[in-house]
Amino acid sequence: MKLLFKKTDLSSIQLLKYLLCAAIAFGLILYKLGNLTGSLAAGETAAQPARNALHQIIVNPLFLLIKLLHLPIWYLSHDSTFVNRLPSAIAGLFLLLFFTILVRQWYGSKSAFFGFIMLATSPWYLHLSRLSLNDILFPLSLTILLLFYSQWQQRDSMVWFWLSPIINGLVLFTPGFIWFSLIGLIWQRPEYKTSWEKLGLLRKLGWLMLWPVTTLLLIYAFWHNTQLLYSWAGLPQHFASLQGIARNIGSVWTHILFRGFQSPLIGLGYLPLVNVFTTSMALVGGYFYVSHWRATRSKVIFSLILVGTILSGIGGPVSNSINMPVIFLLAAGGIGYLLHEWLKVFPRNPLAKYAGYSLITLSITISVIYNTHQFYIAWPHNTATKIAFSHRN
Repeated sequence: MKLLFKKTDLSSIQLLKYLLCAAIAFGLILYKLGNLTGSLAAGETAAQPARNALHQIIVNPLFLLIKLLHLPIWYLSHDSTFVNRLPSAIAGLFLLLFFTILVRQWYGSKSAFFGFIMLATSPWYLHLSRLSLNDILFPLSLTILLLFYSQWQQRDSMVWFWLSPIINGLVLFTPGFIWFSLIGLIWQRPEYKTSWEKLGLLRKLGWLMLWPVTTLLLIYAFWHNTQLLYSWAGLPQHFASLQGIARNIGSVWTHILFRGFQSPLIGLGYLPLVNVFTTSMALVGGYFYVSHWRATRSKVIFSLILVGTILSGIGGPVSNSINMPVIFLLAAGGIGYLLHEWLKVFPRNPLAKYAGYSLITLSITISVIYNTHQFYIAWPHNTATKIAFSHRN
């Protein structure tokens, strides 16, 4: 009975933690979702479904997941700012959930909690999740792909093999994700080979047929409009000069981590897209992966950084938001690495142990206060923001 009581009490504490995290996530996403800014911005209006939404999806199925979330708005004929932004908010909540599960799987529960707090309060994440834009699909699609392949590696099963055409088919509707799907296929090549060899001829044919079936809508759209291939591949319709492309690619991470002019829709003035604490932890996490560069996960991270940097720098439809999951994965890994090194130095000293956790907690608390003040107070009162969100339906 005593043991049973302890188990029940532990699960209750875990349930309380999950409920607290859910309350934080919903509160941050839904608080003044419809009226933090004066109205919709012009870019948000362009993202709304048209009256012939179904036809538009068939003609151009890119960003399919967010378009499907927008469909009920069309059926309800509802024009409120809150409802128009709700699909992005739902996508943002799924992004936060999948990201937290992924970090927990990679680094453990403590890093997952710290990573959750950092991402949930990041102005960049809040902008993407609280505006009626397609950009939220870039980090969401990448997180889905990473989580899927990580789950497959942790729990090797034929189920994941059969799910792979479906998962890849879904993310392929997001521009530029053909390249990330290829990274996943290369990463998971041994598992694909092992699962393939277990199948008979008919099942092999069935599995191969799943790939075109899941992307049938894309194939139909390409057949009628070959220009969509550029956007689908993450490429611009017209390339800039080599010098211009090199300059843009070179400035991608400076813009994200240190300084760069921000659109009023997703930032404030010349502030970087992530704060100093997140940048510091991401650099520590980057150092950890560089020092273990032979590991498969390190190669995957470096591949994602390379492809994400190129796609977001060449001027195509892929925005800097594609790099967001990598930044916060590195930051969560950096926190885990620091705590691990700290506890190696003081393995048996409880005072030093709690001092280390207290310093991390204090740093994250300061980061949270800074982030929330920037997004909920400074940004909506900025003159450029007021002008950008002066559009009337």
